[in-house]
Amino acid sequence: MTKLAAKLTLLSCFVLSSASVMANSEELSQCPARNFPGETSTSISFDPSQWPLKGWLIQSPNSRALYLSSDPTDAQNSVVRFELRQGETLQTRTVNRPRAELYEQYRAPFHHPIEYQFRVFFPDEWQNDDVRALIAQWHATPDLHLDEVSRSPNLALDVHGDQLLIKVQTSPVAVNQDNRTDMLHEVLYRSDPIKKNQWYQIKVEVNWSWSTDGYIKVWIQGQQVVNYVGPTAYQDCYGPYFKMGIYRQDSPNTFVMYADDYQRKLL
Repeated sequence: MTKLAAKLTLLSCFVLSSASVMANSEELSQCPARNFPGETSTSISFDPSQWPLKGWLIQSPNSRALYLSSDPTDAQNSVVRFELRQGETLQTRTVNRPRAELYEQYRAPFHHPIEYQFRVFFPDEWQNDDVRALIAQWHATPDLHLDEVSRSPNLALDVHGDQLLIKVQTSPVAVNQDNRTDMLHEVLYRSDPIKKNQWYQIKVEVNWSWSTDGYIKVWIQGQQVVNYVGPTAYQDCYGPYFKMGIYRQDSPNTFVMYADDYQRKLL
């Protein structure tokens, strides 16, 4: 059996009807069992007593690049601070890139609406540059048993220059091995210039799906800026996971960002 045929067999475990999505338990068992810690809902305020966070992992080149800090606007509040300087990279399973990120081990379900909320803050130390700098991303879970490589995130918040871009990426290819073939990209939103030294409240509602029932809605400061309908995920055994922090192209400039009040819940 070819890898593509094997992947298509795995995908047949999800049967989409007009009323609901049903999984055939016999076919679903072909997806390898994997343990992803996390509850179906969570609320995190980055209290030092709860650090390091249960169910989260840290990807950081050094201790200065990611740590708990006082809120720049409220010394009584604890937040997480991210900083990347030129040349600071971290080697992961697949790449060596500049990054300082927290990522949640929980995997979202397919075909079930889910909501995420969090706040981000860009101080003066965020030195704008014309490079890609992801501050939040929803990353796919590659099917390693099919030798699949990691693909670019299905959904990403990207600060480019002084603007925030919201991007979606999917692919009709079931088994991906190069992160380039038949990728579908779309910029869903491009903001006005970002204001420094203020908190931005972000809410995302999404239905992860490689089919027509997928959708993405995004609100910034309470105003809806994205209302997208279409595919939102790759055809995988397990759904996307959330990452926050800084993942960027290298730059001579220093980037600093704060984040707080992460929430996730099924709708």
